[in-house]
Amino acid sequence: MKTIDGGKTWNRLFLPAFDQLNVSGDGGYNFRFIDAMHGFVSAYRRLQPSGRVEFILSTSDGGQTWQQINLPSGVGLETFWFSDSLHGWIAGGVAGPPAPPGSLASSVLAAIYATTDGGVTWSLQTLTDPIIAGTPGCIGSEGNISARFTDANNGWVRGVTLCFAPNGTITTQGALVWTTNDAGTTWTVHQLAAGIVSIYDRIQVTGTSQMRQPGVLQVSSTFFEQVLVASDDGGGTFNVTPLPVQNGQIVALTFSDSSHGVLLTTDGHVWRTADGGATWQGNTLPRFLSSAGRITSYGYRAVETPDGTNIWVTGAVFYGFTEAGFIEHSADGGATWTVQLLGSGT
Repeated sequence: MKTIDGGKTWNRLFLPAFDQLNVSGDGGYNFRFIDAMHGFVSAYRRLQPSGRVEFILSTSDGGQTWQQINLPSGVGLETFWFSDSLHGWIAGGVAGPPAPPGSLASSVLAAIYATTDGGVTWSLQTLTDPIIAGTPGCIGSEGNISARFTDANNGWVRGVTLCFAPNGTITTQGALVWTTNDAGTTWTVHQLAAGIVSIYDRIQVTGTSQMRQPGVLQVSSTFFEQVLVASDDGGGTFNVTPLPVQNGQIVALTFSDSSHGVLLTTDGHVWRTADGGATWQGNTLPRFLSSAGRITSYGYRAVETPDGTNIWVTGAVFYGFTEAGFIEHSADGGATWTVQLLGSGT
């Protein structure tokens, strides 16, 4: 869907026949527009009699037409980022070294590829992993990869590493962040605190040295806390602060700059911060009324804000056997909300 009037009206954009949007590893859709005309989306096409092929579609006319960008062989795409129409990066999983015979676990390693010609060619870049290297007998599995760049040179990648024993049990796990200032020719790895056992959703990069990332902190063997992981010095240090999650789970987190962020949770709460996550203020999204059947549930999908004041939330409402997509907008930082789009098939 596309709007040119702040969401007052929305127009549907169509992909080429038989192509479908590809859901990323964190449950969202991979798309990136660098301006009103130039954009990229992750897509796939089913093959007959089985299987599918993944690729990226690009547009230079605002989504009226699309061109296919092929991926390197053997890469399971998790995320991508283009800083301009030529410079881009894709990240995903590739098969790792063979596990010992009889193992119940197999190795999948993170791979990042870069292009300087709009995806015509791709070059493999190297991400080192101290967790795998420092764990004897580790059958490594790297995943939950997300990448963001502020320009053609400065970027961040994050991921989670699990080390398995041959019997399939987890022996070690942890979260990593990589940074580059030379377009990925070299990557510097930063290992997060041992208690951070998972990071998810999209990594938020608000400057060449600033990142924000939701994660899970293991406080004890039975208690886990959802937290914000932040760095303001290029990954030299990371601060961990609690997130104001009450009855739900995190759906999405977005920052428009290093201070202003918006958090969306599964129970329909929208939380806002103006101090980089030190404090949060929240409101509950309004509920819909239905004359077409009892509303059974809500599924919140994404939140975006360009300035911390204008906020858009997307999702779906379920009633009977019907699913209706919706877009809600707030022009006052979440105090009041307007439904911009609601209907079956959206």
